[in-house]
Amino acid sequence: MKGWRAAWFAAALAVLAYHFRLALPGNALISNDFRSLFIPLRAGLQNTLREGSWPFWQRGMFLGYPMLGDIQFQLFNPLTWLTLPLHPARGITVQSLLELCLCSVGMAFWMKQRGLKATEAVFAGAVFALCLKQTVHLHHWTFAASTCAWPWMLAGLDGLAATGRPRFAALTALATAGTWIGSSPQMAYFGTGLAFLYALSLALPGTRCSYRVPLPRAALALCAVPIGIALAAPLLLPVHEL
Repeated sequence: MKGWRAAWFAAALAVLAYHFRLALPGNALISNDFRSLFIPLRAGLQNTLREGSWPFWQRGMFLGYPMLGDIQFQLFNPLTWLTLPLHPARGITVQSLLELCLCSVGMAFWMKQRGLKATEAVFAGAVFALCLKQTVHLHHWTFAASTCAWPWMLAGLDGLAATGRPRFAALTALATAGTWIGSSPQMAYFGTGLAFLYALSLALPGTRCSYRVPLPRAALALCAVPIGIALAAPLLLPVHEL
């Protein structure tokens, strides 16, 4: 276990080493999307709380609109509240780095469930978190916020199939909700569909994976993804508006 803890630390450290300029105090991601939307959204949330109002309605942009109507506020994301005291640009940058670290550590954790070695898991985590898709879309920070849940979803399914422990089903459900909370509908749809198909492969007889998975475990795996979607239900209507 100590070796795996070191591997997870190394997976996160690889992200920070690659993006060391962003990790330095005072630096922030600045792009057109950040300046025109994401920074104003974060500043609007800060101003709403600063004036003593509940974070339900912002009165700044577009003559005001409900915050729950725009998933890009990320009101349900714990990392939003963790980084909220920072300057808007810096807070979003730190949040993006934390989510990339979750990408890397999550992939390493999934590889552990798949039976790979710790060094292989660290490599897989770094490749996923630092791939072209993740790096190019740093200017649209919700992508990493949604994709960071993907490996945790799949790790939960593999862990459940191997051990039957309900905590792995809970991990898949929470990670499925997390990919929607991340507020990138494109990534949330794709990741949820991928996880459900993988769970289906564990449940359907005759598939490559089903021969080693008892039926109760397969049924629980198949239910975990829809449960996660239900947990994210308050976000689904705003998502369909995008």
